[in-house]
Amino acid sequence: MNSLSRRHALAMLASLPLGMTATSALAQAANFRIASVNAPTALSNKLAEETGKRIQERTEGRVTFQMFPSAQLGTTTDTVEQASQGQPTIAYASASFLSQFGVPELAAVEGPFIVGSAEEAERLANSDLMQGYYEQLAQTAGLRVLALNWFDGARHMIGTEPYVSPSDLEGVKMRVPPLETWLNTFEPMGVVATTVEAAEAYSALSQGVVTA
Repeated sequence: MNSLSRRHALAMLASLPLGMTATSALAQAANFRIASVNAPTALSNKLAEETGKRIQERTEGRVTFQMFPSAQLGTTTDTVEQASQGQPTIAYASASFLSQFGVPELAAVEGPFIVGSAEEAERLANSDLMQGYYEQLAQTAGLRVLALNWFDGARHMIGTEPYVSPSDLEGVKMRVPPLETWLNTFEPMGVVATTVEAAEAYSALSQGVVTA
């Protein structure tokens, strides 16, 4: 969160780990799957794996974790659904993905320019408003927010041409996540928004399905 900049507040909830509500005592052995659409070399996956090893050591092997990067367990929506169904899954997801699980208000949090600094983002993340949404998520979908402390970096637009100003986006076929918030952000700028899952983004670029 400390890396959050004024221009990239859009990403403040881009990596929100979720997990099912624990129903068994810690004394019992438990194995959790950590699912991500990111590559194994992604910093988020490396840190999650390191954290899992420390937890395993401190619990003397009673709690273990298995990494599933590169969408091995499916899309982000798939893995959040798995957690919601009671499977021992921890997944990275954004606020827009979570909004599909009974808390539509969360979609607005991922909009652009919601906050102006890392301090504002931290206050929002820990506010009574957001805590209420987290509790609603637990009640309606059986999902618990485990951590809200990851800034996934500045958002960039890459493509066959430079996009110096918003007008340069007119008519550009751009890959966006299959989420209403992102569509509502880019379509007003004239982008031909094409929804492609994260794991398929680079193949879509190479095949010409999108140009940005």
